[in-house]
Parts: sequence; structure tokens; C-alpha cells
Amino acid sequence: EDGIRDHCVTGVQTCALPILVELKGGSGGGGSVNTRYAPGTTVIGKLNVNAGTVLYINVGGKGESGLQSDGNVRAGGWNGGGNGAGNDDPGKLRSGGGGGGASSIALMSGTLEEIGSSNINNILVVAAGGGGSGSGSQGGFGGFGGGFDAGS
Repeated sequence: EDGIRDHCVTGVQTCALPILVELKGGSGGGGSVNTRYAPGTTVIGKLNVNAGTVLYINVGGKGESGLQSDGNVRAGGWNGGGNGAGNDDPGKLRSGGGGGGASSIALMSGTLEEIGSSNINNILVVAAGGGGSGSGSQGGFGGFGGGFDAGS
């Protein structure tokens, strides 16, 4: 469709261009009382790459949900999700949900942190993860993630 000459094959993925991509960032985790987390962002676009180019695709993980039984910090999702805060006060054991991790397509392997800002030109598309919700009944909604398209 629309100029695609080859299809992806098993093993190392090599595709002719252009290709249509859809990325979804990981959802944030619910809090221990307030479970209103945010979903990750969805980014849809056409990516123009040379035939034979190897693309590295990372799928962001869901943030860990908080518990009322402990006040421990809850882990953020894989690929950059932030940790949810914990409260270990004996009368208020609860924790906020971790943020969702980002999904990304890059020209080199590694998480976004491993690729780093010095190699930003190797990052083609990012769909940010959603925010985790607050811990208490008055805790806020998780924030919605954004997207990034470095062009091609």
C-alpha cells in the first residue's frame, strides 16, 4: 500500500518505506484509594526510512498501582515511567501509582535513557506514558502523556 515494496520478515525486521506506525505509551498505575490513572498517549504517523534500516521498538510498561496495606514507593513502567510516591505514616499507609513508560522507535538499541540526549537524532518517534494517580481519596487524576516525532 502507498509505495510499500516489501513486508517485514521474522527475525530482524527490515521493511521498505514508507511505513505506518502506531505507538501507545504505557498506562499509569492507580493510587491506593484513587484509581483514576491516565492512559498513555497514542501517536500515529508515517515513517520514511530506507529499505534495510533496522528499527528498534520499545513498548512502554504500565506503572505499578498503589496499595493501602503499605506506604512503599510504586515502580514506574519500563522505559522511563516515574515512581509513585509512598506514605509510610502508620495511620496513612498508602501510595500513589507509578507513571507509565514511553513506547519508542529508534535507530539504535536501548531505552530512551540509555540512548540519551546526545543521540536524540536516532530517536524517531515517542509516545509518552500516562501519569499515575494520587494516593488518597482527594488524590488527582494521572496526567496524560505527550508525543514526540523527530521527523525522518
